[in-house]
Amino acid sequence: MPSSKLHAVDLTYLGIIEPNNGRMLWDVELRIKDQLVTEKYLGSWPTVTIGNHNESESPDGRFFFIPTESGGVVIDAEQDFKPNHISCKGQGASSFIGNFYDDNWLIIVHRNEVILFDLLTLQQHSLDFPSVSVWWAVSVDDQHLRITYREPGGKEDKEMVVSKQTGK
Repeated sequence: MPSSKLHAVDLTYLGIIEPNNGRMLWDVELRIKDQLVTEKYLGSWPTVTIGNHNESESPDGRFFFIPTESGGVVIDAEQDFKPNHISCKGQGASSFIGNFYDDNWLIIVHRNEVILFDLLTLQQHSLDFPSVSVWWAVSVDDQHLRITYREPGGKEDKEMVVSKQTGK
């Protein structure tokens, strides 16, 4: 159960559901300041995606990320727990790998896209990788990411360093 260390945000996993064909999701309940707010933040389908690595809270405790099928919700504790919605291309349940925080960025890794959510401007942009399967990303410096990927039919991991702005 991810919980904020600094704020009263608690995401409770109620169980795993499989709506269809291997699409595995967590059924969840969200509480902020001990108030049940699941539907307000996650809508009438309160499920989150299952990734290999999920870093819910930013290091400073200001932001709390919840991955959803449509992309995710970033809750801003300094702005009265305002939800900031992130969209992904495709279905998040089948493509979400994980996420991490890096300085002023929330970096969300999907199978064919890496989403960079700017924690200062609360804006997102995506780096698309339509011809490879992304396995993970790490920050090289403030301008670049190292992407670990596989080519279609490939059995070996490869790496490329790309700009955080352009993906090239």
